[in-house]
Amino acid sequence: PLFFAVLVGFVSGCKLQNDSVIDSEAPSEITRISVYPAQIEVDKISFVFNPETVVDTIITVKTAVIDLNNDIVSVNCNIISPDGITLVESIQLSDNGINSDSIANDGIYSCKANISFMKKDLGNYSIQITVVDKQAFTVKVITSLKITNSFNQPPQVSSLVAVNGIIQPGNDSVRVKFSVKVDDNQGLTNIKSVNGSIISLDGQYFFVVQLFDDGGTLPVAPYALFSGDSIAGDGIYSIQVPFFKKHVSEYSIQVNARDSAAALSNTASKEFFIQNQINNKPVVSNVTMPDTAIVPTSNDTSFIRITVTVNDAEGLDDIYSVEFTSRRPDNSIVGTYILHDDGNSIVHPEFNLPSGDLIANDGIFTLTIPLLKGTLVPTYRDFIFQSTDRAKEVSSTFTKRIYLR
Repeated sequence: PLFFAVLVGFVSGCKLQNDSVIDSEAPSEITRISVYPAQIEVDKISFVFNPETVVDTIITVKTAVIDLNNDIVSVNCNIISPDGITLVESIQLSDNGINSDSIANDGIYSCKANISFMKKDLGNYSIQITVVDKQAFTVKVITSLKITNSFNQPPQVSSLVAVNGIIQPGNDSVRVKFSVKVDDNQGLTNIKSVNGSIISLDGQYFFVVQLFDDGGTLPVAPYALFSGDSIAGDGIYSIQVPFFKKHVSEYSIQVNARDSAAALSNTASKEFFIQNQINNKPVVSNVTMPDTAIVPTSNDTSFIRITVTVNDAEGLDDIYSVEFTSRRPDNSIVGTYILHDDGNSIVHPEFNLPSGDLIANDGIFTLTIPLLKGTLVPTYRDFIFQSTDRAKEVSSTFTKRIYLR
């Protein structure tokens, strides 16, 4: 900083004629911000054991500003809560040697700010300093003020309830209610959120839900259902989640809570399942594919399109997979391949080809496979088709032979 000051003096004393670069005005610059105290322990200010208690306190903010042109119009301070709420707006900092400012005109601007917040409003607050000069040039710098409570302990969750969901005949879905007990040493008003992560054990489905202690009085997005909570404010948080036939599977739910200081609770977990009360195996029929295929003798590729119809008494949403296994004449397996009812929207990862399916969700599953040069001929392959539903019930097999020439 000393070298910088000497350099500025030297340059200003050696002004060159018609040199607009050297004559141009330098903008103001904030070089340092200090906040005292930088951390507020609310339990040392207020001994009332209630997270809703309002705490009033005073902080001192100082900032060092380089102003080579002596044209600062204002230096202001905003104090913003962790939730983005402005608690103090445009309080003026001064460099006049009065009150919180120690020395006038030393480039250090100061103020004292009164802030009010609840004991539960813990976290990192933002202190924003704004400097405006006569050219309307604005500089903004942000530092932080941390508000803590050493008595604050993370919330605790327990007694998680997750019942199994049984889809009755004639219904497409079932509502499952989840409930968990939450405790907090600062009181339930200190709880900011209770969330659950629901994942199927096969990894196909994942949901994030929020649980409520609202007495079931308000509809909850995104399901437009009431939470199912019985009594508001009793520390038992609940949510109802609809599951459809396509969701038939085994699941795990993990629930935790966060308080107003963002402290995370322990995790409560439980497994449950969604199933149809009556489950029938899927049925495979109507396999369509050529009886004979010609293996290319050049570098060209020919293609075989295969379709199969699958029915399920519980509906197409109950079908988990449709596949066929290719076997050689010696009964060894070439591979197992998935067929799709996707309207030709999925590229098969093994063949890097669209499925060739014509209409999505019509119960006709399709796969297009390439036939490359080099396959020994004459020979044949047996394609053995089967389907699995979401209850892991497997259909009877359907076998079709294709001759390779």
